[in-house]
Parts: sequence; C-alpha cells; structure tokens
Amino acid sequence: MYIHTFEVTYELSKKKSKTIQEDLRKDKSCWKAEDNGMLYFGLSNKGILIRTFLINKKNYHTYQVQYIISAERVMNNDNYVRLFNTRNYSDLFDKVNTLLKEKSESLPKVNKCKLSRLDFCVNAVLDNQSQVKAYINTMRRGKAPRNMKRFEVYDVFSKRVKPTKDDMTVHSKKSFDNVEISIYNKYAQMMKEKENTYSNENLEEAKNIVRIEIRSKKEKIKELKKKYKLDSLSAFFYRANKIGSELFHYYLPQIASNATIRTLKDAEERIAKSEYSKDTKMLLWDFVKIANTVRSVSKTIEIFKKCHSKKEINEMLIRLNDIDVNPITATKEDL
Repeated sequence: MYIHTFEVTYELSKKKSKTIQEDLRKDKSCWKAEDNGMLYFGLSNKGILIRTFLINKKNYHTYQVQYIISAERVMNNDNYVRLFNTRNYSDLFDKVNTLLKEKSESLPKVNKCKLSRLDFCVNAVLDNQSQVKAYINTMRRGKAPRNMKRFEVYDVFSKRVKPTKDDMTVHSKKSFDNVEISIYNKYAQMMKEKENTYSNENLEEAKNIVRIEIRSKKEKIKELKKKYKLDSLSAFFYRANKIGSELFHYYLPQIASNATIRTLKDAEERIAKSEYSKDTKMLLWDFVKIANTVRSVSKTIEIFKKCHSKKEINEMLIRLNDIDVNPITATKEDL
C-alpha cells in the first residue's frame, strides 16, 4: 500500500518541550511562533514539519510535539508526485530519526510517537490530460459513501455553497476528524500552487495522474487501531497494506459502484435485455436517465427519496450492479 502524508504526536514534559524549542530556534529563520507553541520548517525540504504546542483544557494539561511527514519526500527530497510504499517503513523511520536527531537530541523518535493521521493513496496513471479530466468528471457524478457528504465551498458568483469543481471530495458527516476521500487531477492541483513551486520534471510526471486519497484522521485511526489490535506506529505500518486495501475496497465502490460505466444507450439496452419485470426495467431506466441528466447519482437518490424508501433505492442500485450497469454513465465528452 502507498501513502503520502502521516502525522504523529508525542507527549512531553514542560522541561523537554522547552529544550526542544530552544534547540529548534537556533535555526533563526526556520521557525515561527504559533498559538501556544511554534512551527519549525527547517526540515521541510526533506519532507518534515515539526510543531510544538501546549494543550490546556479543563482537567487536561499537556505539552506535545507533532511531526507532519511527507513520506516519499523524506526518501526522495525533490519528488512531489510519487508515493511511499509502506513495506519500506523501517528505512523511513531510520531516516526520519536521523534527521530529527541532527536538530535536537531531545526530539522523540518517530516510532515512539502516536499516529493521528495517515493518507492512503493511489496514483492512477492514464494516457493523457483529456482522459484524466474525463475520469474526474465521471467520478464527480458518483454518490457519497454511507455517512459521508460532498465537500462544498462558497461560490462568490452564485452566492451559494457548491461542490468543489476539479475533484470528487467527500468527508464524514459528523466530524472532519474521521475520514476524507478525494479523487483529483494531480497536475491541475500542482498548477494551482505558486509559480516555481514545482520543477518541470515533477509537473511532467504529474500530467497523466489521477490521485485517489483516503485520509484517515484522528477518530478513524482510533477505530482502526482497535479493529486490528495495534499498539504502536510500527505495528500500524506493518499492517498498512491490509488496512489500506480494505479501506479502498470499502469506500470506492460506494462512490462509483463496481459495475461498468457505459454510455446511456448501452445502459438502456442492457436494462432492456435483463430478465427483470417490465416495471422494474422502467424504474431502473428512469434512475439511470435522471442520473445522466442531473450529472449526479447523489442528486438522483435525493429525487427518488420523494417517492421511494431507502430500501427500495438500495435494491435499485443492487439490481443495476447485478446486470453490470453503473448508474454513472459516460457522456460524449468522456469518450
């Protein structure tokens, strides 16, 4: 399994926190003050950010250090596109620990820290940017997985919140601290950054990539630790291949189904040739036709909720899957 970023934390004594901050501040232009702590970016060119802070709540008072680590960039500093294979986690931890020790002997080793976020990722390499854009547009017509919703931002022109334009991003309904899934055009995302942020080589490498990320955050990490009986960072990375694979197999079919994405005409023909009753065929065809019109399976489900129960809608989706018809259909622009 491949990952991009992960975050870990470690509780410190007040004395140890002060020592670490004093050591890091020796790089005078590589840190900045933050509320109740500081951010050190003297290792950012090697894929590591360090944050120290105080948590001061009722009945809870602690000093902590946080590492935000771009795993592949630790090993290959100048590459912003490739992902890190978790099988090599021992080498990664050794490299991170060496870099940390150079900055402060008091910084805890990464493998002693507590995991708080891990981004499981896949780079899907297509033939060209046209295919990448078509893939993203197609995925945007999918539906949010169970207990999740589309990520939306305020649009100043329409003066209302709308789903983000160049990606398919969903997040947990109850908490941003659980799971976020994003399917996006890696090249387009990099081009939005400041000029000269990335090398020509990195941009060229990103051109045909669809990045699929499942960002497992604090609450999800707790759930996964409990499920797999994991008590350390090393144990989590050792099982990362199984954990990541199961997350992808659980969430992605809910967005786009495992069924084949067809043209509207092909979908109609396949439904017509099925062995379902006439009424069922009409219902399935109405669902696919409306989904094609509104360009969204999620919106279609909301429309059907006015006349059908949740159970009936789920049965429609199951029946479509059984005859290998995806409710997402391809337009002429996608072909």
